[in-house]
Amino acid sequence: MSEQPDRSRELSELCRSCGACCSGAMFGFVPLVPGEMQIETRRKLKVFTEAGGDRFKLPCPGLEAAVCTVYEDRPDVCRGYKCGLYLEHEREGGELAPRLAKVRRVRELLDTIRAGADESRGEWLPAPIAEIAQWDASRMNTLLERVGPEVLLDIAELGMRVRRDLGHVPKKEG
Repeated sequence: MSEQPDRSRELSELCRSCGACCSGAMFGFVPLVPGEMQIETRRKLKVFTEAGGDRFKLPCPGLEAAVCTVYEDRPDVCRGYKCGLYLEHEREGGELAPRLAKVRRVRELLDTIRAGADESRGEWLPAPIAEIAQWDASRMNTLLERVGPEVLLDIAELGMRVRRDLGHVPKKEG
């Protein structure tokens, strides 16, 4: 009699191997509940207050080499977020390897795009990938001039994979 795989262990492995939601590719910032997290974590994440409340900008300063360094004290919104790939594995189970392969490709794209970025401007992507996908031709041409055709193709593939493989369908703003 074979043992059922420990799905919660698999889900943790899947989530912790990715970090796309923390990278700034999917979201631009993380909203916080007032008073949540220890003060040391809030300082590390460089929390600021806007009209909408406390938040910090992504990519998350707590994400180092695709590993969350504030995992035990991460914000509630981070604890509650589950991408489509996670939910699919939670619901259906099955082989973990194909899902980890999708995550690996997303990670490769994130790393390639970051390597081609002008981080002197303090950013590796000018906006979350979903926002870039909605830009008009003029803004896309400006991005093309800035990053070049190869990186722009990687950004386009990342956008497709975030939507298709990770199941992230962004909400329209405004």
